Amino acid sequence: MVNAHPLDDPSIIDSDDLYRRLKPNQYDPEENKPTPEAFLPRPQDNGKLSVFVARLTTIRFVIDQISRFPNFKDWKIGILQARVPRKEGLFVRMAPSPNNPSHAQIGGELLMDETKGINIRRRLAQACNIVEWHDDYFKDSNPC
Repeated sequence: MVNAHPLDDPSIIDSDDLYRRLKPNQYDPEENKPTPEAFLPRPQDNGKLSVFVARLTTIRFVIDQISRFPNFKDWKIGILQARVPRKEGLFVRMAPSPNNPSHAQIGGELLMDETKGINIRRRLAQACNIVEWHDDYFKDSNPC
């Protein structure tokens, strides 16, 4: 493990891929990359970002979660290895719910720090790639 933040979860290994839902204002369509805003927690999230541990879910499940939102076809899915936020001094930990056992969180005080936070969010965005998905996922109700 790259960094042992006190809240970090060792059951998520550094090479685990994490999916992050991206609203239309959280990615640059020309660059096909997330923007730093994709890694800025909302005030109600208490400094934590919601992600899915890829080995515990399917891309179809993540898309199904996105489809609950208006304009969901304009959303994207980012993919980031767990080692990246850990290198920034952040934690990655499981936070499963009854309907989503793959749910996890990225967080830590540094993410919200006024000076260091923006640079951390920029580096997270640079390391994150966009997963390609298409409308075909919605034509069949069977999971992939």
